[in-house]
Amino acid sequence: MVDSAVVKIRPIKLIAVIFSGITVILLISSIAGKEWVEVKFHHDNRQSITWGLWDICEGDSCSSNTTDWVKVCATFSIVSLLFSVVVVGCGILGLCSLDIPRRKLLYVIAGGIVTLVALSDLLSLIIFPIKFRESIQTFINVKRWDFDWTYGFGWGGFIFSVAAAVFFFLPIDDNHMESKPF
Repeated sequence: MVDSAVVKIRPIKLIAVIFSGITVILLISSIAGKEWVEVKFHHDNRQSITWGLWDICEGDSCSSNTTDWVKVCATFSIVSLLFSVVVVGCGILGLCSLDIPRRKLLYVIAGGIVTLVALSDLLSLIIFPIKFRESIQTFINVKRWDFDWTYGFGWGGFIFSVAAAVFFFLPIDDNHMESKPF
């Protein structure tokens, strides 16, 4: 006879792991994207400059974006991505763990790390537009500038990481949980 154990997986914790996985996907898309902002000029509607975490492109020519504030934003974004991968790993280990105290510890660790993910991502998303606005002031004939979808994916990663943190920190009392029909 084979001895088997049953693992109860709480839907809230499963949702937290799924949200953490979505965060990883959104942050990868945000970091890998070439442009976070597109700048248009008054005199030539076709001329535009795109700014990203890695490059500044004008038409077909691109140069490396080496300003210090962009490097800081890129660093915060990469740290967010790496921590997000760790959170997914902790969450999956928590879901698979048979030991209840270990499971709870893994959830708390995942919740703490995903909070750091949200903070790091938020810093990057706040620093970028503030410093970009200061940098764009040097151009004379700027018509408008718009944030691109990759910057929006960064905000999506922030929102999903905050939601994952909340779900990881929600307490679940395994001893007194009853299954009730809807």
